[in-house]
Parts: sequence; structure tokens; C-alpha cells
Amino acid sequence: MLFIETVEPNTDDPAIGPIASSIWWCPTHSFWRVYVSGKREQILGKTLGVLPSRGALSAFTVVTYWRLVNPAGQVLICELCRTAVGLEVRCGYEGQELLRAQRASSAAAAFCVARAWHQVAVEQNGFAELSTQTR
Repeated sequence: MLFIETVEPNTDDPAIGPIASSIWWCPTHSFWRVYVSGKREQILGKTLGVLPSRGALSAFTVVTYWRLVNPAGQVLICELCRTAVGLEVRCGYEGQELLRAQRASSAAAAFCVARAWHQVAVEQNGFAELSTQTR
């Protein structure tokens, strides 16, 4: 599981409640809230409030598939992101608007999209490899 954020207690907000907790992401079972008491609850489909910005493409990034550089030195990134509607493969230049986004039904489908985009960028557009680090 991947730690997302700590949630401080808030008795005025029923989505948070009076007990401190943390939000975790499990690739198999989506989001979980873990309370300080040890109680866990799956929160798929429930309101999470605002998740913090993660990754270079300003969404909750599950994995960075690749980072490429073009001849002008711009870094192109492809990430799998968790959005409000599900998984999405996103591609864009670091610090700029998205160039491309594609919803994916599964992590396997997302990987196939990312590989296809990678192949086009390298073979047809002259991009070169940079490090591939999960964020």
C-alpha cells in the first residue's frame, strides 16, 4: 500500500470525523482510510475531500511509466494517474498542460497505452530516454 496523506480530526466535517486517520492507496483495492485505533475502511466511492497534488502531471500519480527528452531539451512524461472517474494515462511536458490523456479500464490496459505512446515518441519524433522513477 502507498501512503497518501494524514487526515486530522474534524468534528465539523462528517466525511472526516472526530478520529485522526490516514489515507492509503492499494493497487488492488483502491483507497483505504486507516484510523489511529487500527480500524480500516475501504473508501472507494466515498468522498475523500481534496487529495494532494502528486507527480509531475498534477494528479494522483500511481506510477511514472517513462520520461523522455526531445532534441530541444524538454522532458516528456507519461504517468498512470488515479482520477475521480478511475485510471487515466497522462502524457505531457514537465510544467505544462497535458498533451494527451486516455482513460484505462485496468493497469494492464494503461501499460499498453503508455508503451504505444513511448514507441511513437522515440521512433517517430526523436525522443531519448531519461530515468524512469516511480513517484
